[in-house]
Amino acid sequence: MTEDNKAKVPAWAAGVGHKADMNPAADLSKRVPFRFWLKQGTERKILFLTDGDEAPVIEEHQYQAMKRGRPSWDNYLTCLKLLGETCPMCAFSKDVDKFHASKVQLFTILDLTPWKNKDGQEQAFTKKVLAVKRRTQEIIARKYISRLDEGQTLKGASFKVFRSNDSKSPAAGTEYDFISMVDLSTLPEGAADPVDWELFAPDRKLMEEEGQRLRVSHGLAPASMPSSASVSFTDAVSTPTASQFTGGPVDDLESSDSVEIDY
Repeated sequence: MTEDNKAKVPAWAAGVGHKADMNPAADLSKRVPFRFWLKQGTERKILFLTDGDEAPVIEEHQYQAMKRGRPSWDNYLTCLKLLGETCPMCAFSKDVDKFHASKVQLFTILDLTPWKNKDGQEQAFTKKVLAVKRRTQEIIARKYISRLDEGQTLKGASFKVFRSNDSKSPAAGTEYDFISMVDLSTLPEGAADPVDWELFAPDRKLMEEEGQRLRVSHGLAPASMPSSASVSFTDAVSTPTASQFTGGPVDDLESSDSVEIDY
């Protein structure tokens, strides 16, 4: 390739030519796992990988925006006010009186629903994030205390989770029935590893970009916000202790068909 041709390669190109690296650009292990949710009137079995006194609480904006060509509630941004900073999404949500931040508590779980991959091989579980708001958090907190009373932990405990047919029921379930304790050392290598919570760290740049995009889509004047980078998760949120386990952890709405629910 001549120097003239090199100059014509777009700055956003990931490579060029017959020797370009076509492997995935992103480490799949660094992607945020799917959020666990249930359809109304259904149940699933799950296994907790996060203990009751280790689940971090964040404040999060869930908002509706176009995704895959249609309106979707499958959009989440960790609020910047945890850092004591001005949050573009807070300003926007105040102007439109919706998409306000909610406290959300995060657990790593295994969804024990079997499924088949593209090669037809059956998989026994899927690692997911159980993100819960206050109603479901209170249920899980009681289950955690019950495990402690039995000399056990929430980590390694399997539950049958049911969601009622109530259209306003938490998508993360309304009933958690304990099944048994599982020896996590018997799981395949890496299966019991927790989600890296740094994936949920506030991202100022993304927050500002989304805030501006939403303002324009709602016919509002753009806000004047200084751009900056992402922030460490540990700088943004502290892990609650057992005595503090009353915070508002996601009755998540992960699917693109989901709608906002008042928990």
